[in-house]
Amino acid sequence: KYPNVDSVNTLELIDEVLSQPRNNPLKTYERYSEIEEWLRSQWAGLFQDLLEKKSEQQRIASLEAQVKELGAINQTLKTYLERLVTAAVPKEAEAIIKEQDRKLDEEVRMARFTENSWVRHLSGPHRLPVPELVDILKKANRWPELRSLLEQRFGEKGRCGAVRIVPTPPTVRDINRAREILGLAKYTVEIDRTVQGRSVPTGPSPNK
Repeated sequence: KYPNVDSVNTLELIDEVLSQPRNNPLKTYERYSEIEEWLRSQWAGLFQDLLEKKSEQQRIASLEAQVKELGAINQTLKTYLERLVTAAVPKEAEAIIKEQDRKLDEEVRMARFTENSWVRHLSGPHRLPVPELVDILKKANRWPELRSLLEQRFGEKGRCGAVRIVPTPPTVRDINRAREILGLAKYTVEIDRTVQGRSVPTGPSPNK
């Protein structure tokens, strides 16, 4: 018989919470007033978070509207300039417009490429120039080749997981997304999920 609870499940729940390695806060009380103060503090914090999220949502909505407006303006300017070029140099207009469209597509593609988390890590903390990383990805047709080229580039110093490209699911996903942006074939990597952080790399995928 437990003197302070109606069911032993209450104590078992507390034991289960305390056994967790994280997200297991426990607050003890001696008086009911302490419970009231604690709840008041928690509710105040939740209300503050709610207000901050609403404010953030309003800012995001405003930014989205501005981005859409800028997109419309850019499209209008593009159409206007194309007509001016066509009127000024009708024979060369088509070639000029195609070349500018190609450059714009390339800039958009490289912007997507640099936003990739793996690319961002190598070009940021490791200071690997983006054009050099693009060249490495184009040369490496297989996963081991990519690892070898990166190890040659960085040597033994400062080789973190992103440089050694330990083939965990997030790393494989990010690298394949980067290759897909460049129009390269994805790597096929067989991941052994029974061993943490280890896998068996295989050859390239025929899929584009």
